[in-house]
Order: sequence, then C-alpha cells, then structure tokens
Amino acid sequence: MLKKFLFIICILSMSLTLSAGMKDTKPNFRLTIHLPGIEDSVQIRMMEKENTWSAPSLLIARHGKAKTKFHLSEPVQMVVMGMKFTQNRRSYRPLMFRFIAIPGEHIVISGDIPDITIKGSAVYKEYGRVRQHIDEYKKIAEKDSVRMDYIKSHPYSDVAVMLACELAMDAFYSVDRQIDGERLSVRLKSLYQQTKTSFDHRRQRDKATLNMVAGAAAPAFTLNDIHGKVLSLSSLRGKYVVLDFWGSWCGVCIKGFPKMKEYYEKYKGKFEIIGVDCRDTQQKWKDAVAKYSLPWLHVYNPDDSSVTTDYGVLGYPTTVVINPDGRIVKSFTGEDPAFYQLLDKLFGS
Repeated sequence: MLKKFLFIICILSMSLTLSAGMKDTKPNFRLTIHLPGIEDSVQIRMMEKENTWSAPSLLIARHGKAKTKFHLSEPVQMVVMGMKFTQNRRSYRPLMFRFIAIPGEHIVISGDIPDITIKGSAVYKEYGRVRQHIDEYKKIAEKDSVRMDYIKSHPYSDVAVMLACELAMDAFYSVDRQIDGERLSVRLKSLYQQTKTSFDHRRQRDKATLNMVAGAAAPAFTLNDIHGKVLSLSSLRGKYVVLDFWGSWCGVCIKGFPKMKEYYEKYKGKFEIIGVDCRDTQQKWKDAVAKYSLPWLHVYNPDDSSVTTDYGVLGYPTTVVINPDGRIVKSFTGEDPAFYQLLDKLFGS
C-alpha cells in the first residue's frame, strides 16, 4: 500500500512539474477548417527558417471540418495542404493555402476549393475581404497591384504586412520604400523584417549567381570543420577543390553520396572535397557524416554565414569546382551527370 501511495505521489509531482513547464505554451492560435469534400488528413506546416518548412502536423478532417490549436510565441508563416477527391476518387483538387498565423487570433478557412473564404477574428475578416477582391483578378501582376494599393492606403496595418509578405520581390521593394518599419505594429514588425531580409539575401544570391562564371575568383570563407578546427578555402590553394553544399535533410544529396564517394576514391589525391553543411544543427550534421561514412573534409555553415549567398546557392545539392588558382571552373545544381563528366575530363588523362 505504501509503495502504491508513493507511486501516486510521484505521478502527481511529475504532472505538476509538467503543468508548470507548460504555462508558457498554452494554445493561443486557433485554426478552423470547413472545406466540404476533404475527408482525409490535412497537413499543416510552419516556417522554421528562411524557406525551410517544419515536418507536417496531420489534422483529420471529418465531413470537411476540423479544428486545432497551437502555441505561437510570435507570428509565423503557415501552410495548410490537403486534397478534395471526386466521388469516384479518381481525381482530386489540391488545397495549398499559405497565410500568416498570429498569436491570439482565430482563422476560419472555408468554402469550396479553389474558392476559399477567410474569416475569423477581426484581422482575418479584413484580410479575407481583401483576398476576395484579389481573387477576382487572374494575372499575378493584377493581383499584386491590388495588394499594393491596399498597402499604400493602410501602410501600418497588420493586414498590410500580411499582404506585403505575399508580394513578389520587385513589388515588395516598391512598397517597402513607402513603409516606415518603425511604425508597424509590434507583433508583425519582426515578420516584416524577416521577409525583407529574405529578399535581401535573394538579391545578393541572384547577383552572386551571375558572377559564378568560369574564371571568376571563388569567394573566400573560413568555417569550423567537423573537429572544431578552423578551415579556410585558401588553405587548399594549389589543389582542385569541389565544394559540396548539402544537408542531412536533403534526400537528393544523400542519394548522390555513393557516386561522389566512388569518384573521390577514383581520383584520390587529384582533388579535395569540402562538404558545406547547410540548414542543420551541428548534431544532425555530425550524425549524417558518420552515418554515410563521408571521407572528405567537412565544415559547418551556421545560419549567420554568408557562404551560400556568396556562392549563389539556389538548390541542393550544389557543387562548385575550383581550380588550383582559386578560380571557378563550373557550378552545378542538383545531381547533374555533367559534374562527373567534368571530373573525368580534368583527371582522367
């Protein structure tokens, strides 16, 4: 009996501890879906980093209806994805609705795909009203024009920020000149700045991509290797170097490792590879290097690094071949057979 009593006390103590730890994680954002025809699971993803989405959370829709709650510490971009099947289930219409989830608010997504209606709390009612007007137009330029007109008329409203984050890059910069970021509402100011920073990086990356031509100087960098020691690109001057931009989350990167390892062994000593890990935690990076037994050099690329921007990395994997003089030979995006053909051409004789 005493053991049973002590066990109950222990469980109660653990429950109180968990409850205390969850005080700051009380759900503060509500999502309601009413989309007739969607009977299967709906995927919900949140933006974790720049253009990197979280793993999906599944929400089961019954008769097209579903509700859920989240705890949000700050506004975040969210996407809801699902499928509306025909009666014979031989075809379907996809749902992919992206929006900004705001702590303390409630959004209701309803209607019939593709005619989506947005309601809920006041900010989403206003957002939904503007979206209906936007949806009356077919061309992207016309849709952006409606967004820009609203932003110019309501430059510091939450809805204006939500619309600005939907604009194409050039349109965003045109309205950004008229917006004083310091006057934006506190809760959406950081999200607006994140969007602007993302576009700034994209501009720099686009410019860098244009400069990644044969004969151009390879941008210098210094990062920590897998042993925590400093590794500079310049330290390998005099050798051919392949930069491999990858991540443990990148299925295409992982699929290409056997071929990369084959060529690394085939031309051993004639060139060096530096694996530049991207968008990973250090632990995931190290675990992946060990799991796939990658024998070349590796560096960790932290979020505040400019290396991917400097090299104009637009997709993964990206491989860049650099000659012994530190100049670009060629850059490849994706698993491109031409990369291995180039290695054969350089080292096969």
